[in-house]
Amino acid sequence: MVFGAIEIITTILIVFGLAKLVVLLIKPKALINLSSKIYDNPLMAQIIAFILGGVILYYLIQSGMTIVQIFAVVAFTAMLFVIGLAKFGKKLMKMANTKHMWADHWFYILIWLVLMIWAIKVLFF
Repeated sequence: MVFGAIEIITTILIVFGLAKLVVLLIKPKALINLSSKIYDNPLMAQIIAFILGGVILYYLIQSGMTIVQIFAVVAFTAMLFVIGLAKFGKKLMKMANTKHMWADHWFYILIWLVLMIWAIKVLFF
């Protein structure tokens, strides 16, 4: 079987996901330490995630997926995140309840806005 972009992205996700689960089973503290190192520099984590997200989006579009299909997958993935994060809802809401919400998250909001406008254009125009 010849792997295209979607199969490669999926394989990378599976390898990282399985590695994470193995480390979580064997030495959970190591996973926490790694996560701490990544998030100790939130700006760098955001930059890397933005670049990787852009690369993945590019390859998904190149493979023939539409932004509408991608948004449907995002909706599914969001529900998986809700399952995992629901038990932390009160803590998350306390962290999110700041008067600097827009200033703190302007770039993230801008990304979502651009993607939603793109999806609206494809859906309705």
